[in-house]
Amino acid sequence: MDALGLVHTLTFDAFGTILDLGGSHAPRLGEFLKSKGSDMTAGELWARWRARQRIEQYQDNQFYTGHYGYLDSSRRALIYVLRFSKLPLSDADISRIMDGWQELQPFPDAVPGLQRLRRKFKLVVLSNGERDFLAHSVKNRIQYDFDGAISVQDVGVFKPNPQVYR
Repeated sequence: MDALGLVHTLTFDAFGTILDLGGSHAPRLGEFLKSKGSDMTAGELWARWRARQRIEQYQDNQFYTGHYGYLDSSRRALIYVLRFSKLPLSDADISRIMDGWQELQPFPDAVPGLQRLRRKFKLVVLSNGERDFLAHSVKNRIQYDFDGAISVQDVGVFKPNPQVYR
């Protein structure tokens, strides 16, 4: 039997693999930038925000500052990037942009792909998202019945920390 024949379960990340983060956030980011008279595109702002979010998560892991959560790291990253980009911001602006996390959409081919894979494999989500946020996203945004959903919140560190996979 080949090695693939031994595989019975596939694990997927939700945010950025199944759910289209950049595309989902683009309308809110575009509205924000337009309201501030900025020439930056929503795509540019998203790229900066996402890169900074990863730094925030890595810092939490490397400096053992605790697991503040996916949405918290995203919020800190957003504020950092907007300030660094010298874009004026208010608490209302931050809340409006952050509300976009509750309205993420899957990539168009994601759910059909999961349905095809389900014929042969159990499917599990392993995510940096908090338990409640992941549950909301799976139920209301992906709308797919996975065999399991695992949050790194249970371990207290973000992926790619090896503890997550152990």
